[in-house]
Amino acid sequence: MHKRYLFSSGFTIDKEFSFDKGLCLRPAQITANHIELERYVRSQTDYGILCALANKITCELEVSAKTEKEAAIKIWNNQWMLILLSIILKAPIYHPIQSTHSSKTLSKGCCSLNNVFISPSFFTSKVECKTQHLLEAKELYGNFMNLLSEEAFTHATSALAHNFNEPKLSIRIATIWSGIEALLKVDYELNYRIPLICSILLTKTKNERLKKFKNIQKLYTVRSKCVHGSKTKSKELNSSVDESMQLLCDLIKLFCKDGKIPDGRAIKELPLIY
Repeated sequence: MHKRYLFSSGFTIDKEFSFDKGLCLRPAQITANHIELERYVRSQTDYGILCALANKITCELEVSAKTEKEAAIKIWNNQWMLILLSIILKAPIYHPIQSTHSSKTLSKGCCSLNNVFISPSFFTSKVECKTQHLLEAKELYGNFMNLLSEEAFTHATSALAHNFNEPKLSIRIATIWSGIEALLKVDYELNYRIPLICSILLTKTKNERLKKFKNIQKLYTVRSKCVHGSKTKSKELNSSVDESMQLLCDLIKLFCKDGKIPDGRAIKELPLIY
């Protein structure tokens, strides 16, 4: 069997977890010093980046396949598992280093650097990923991967997962809402219909629905200020980015559980059912 490894940062786990046959995640560290790291890469640029990032690595994603080519394709595709975990944790996860060797035997191989996003959050404290988070990712992953064939879903997940690299809160909010609007396919009366549809999809009782509707209307008002460059208070931005992110996370997970995104007609008819 051929194996490939993707080294990640931004979260911690306490033990190895298997998602399915040939795909597992485990705690990992790159412990080599800066002199030893020079042997792990082929260019001066990669060496400099590796020196900056290596001691922040916390986990490795391992894939197994029958051929080297299949393993390379599989590790590339399963970057989406880490993106799904980022959505579940509502925290940034980085996966900049790939290799044919695990962290324990890395000195025998060579690293390649891909998807390198260096932002302040890369060097901040890590989020604890608990077993319940891993189980949720395992449950949702099949439908999650199937839904990536829809451009609206890919846009929404990418907007959310990469949102943490943007320092300006108004830009983050505008980006998150582009994901929400892509999923819901609403093109008129947005300030009314989006809160209405979300409140129907995400709540069970009349009281919950009314509360959710009013809250999302407030979030949409802030979204409009951000999109149009209007001045907004810092406190309002801080609370709105967190709540808007939670809303998009909830929608993504709901559609993953259902295995589909309602089409435009179903969205329009949804208020008539309730």
